[in-house]
Amino acid sequence: MSDIDLRHIGRFVLLILFQGLILIEAALFDGLAIPFVYVFILLKLPIDINRIFLLILCFLTGVTMDLFYNTFGLHAAACVLMGFVRPGILNLIRPRDGYDTGQDISISSFGFNWFFTFSFSLIFIHHLYLFLLEFFSFSQFPYTLLKVLLSSIYTFILVFLIHLIFSRKS
Repeated sequence: MSDIDLRHIGRFVLLILFQGLILIEAALFDGLAIPFVYVFILLKLPIDINRIFLLILCFLTGVTMDLFYNTFGLHAAACVLMGFVRPGILNLIRPRDGYDTGQDISISSFGFNWFFTFSFSLIFIHHLYLFLLEFFSFSQFPYTLLKVLLSSIYTFILVFLIHLIFSRKS
């Protein structure tokens, strides 16, 4: 098992526990901004990961969060959608020279603008689908959209901070 595999497994365990035990109570603005930093697990997967394996990992991550949140598949569905659109977003924002095999997704590799576009796009898609499934109605669409936007911003800020902590070279 390589170091990359161990880092991903360690990140999975730490972030799932952090999300499920601590951040489950970290909503702001009376529940309008809810952080879901566990998506960082899926954001940091290798660029050239097999698509089927990516979708399986997304499903397993989502199901694990569904167990903590008692949401019966909402997180699994949102994570699978995130995994499904991830390769397309990577293609849309591909650097001029393309991606190197095994290249790590990080600010140091691609710059902040690329990292922001990649991360915020996927976070926003995940949150939009999750909250639309949760409300299952367009009657409260302005409220849902505000919740998606605030939660996406909150999540991105925490993901950015976690990225800085995990990418520190001592």
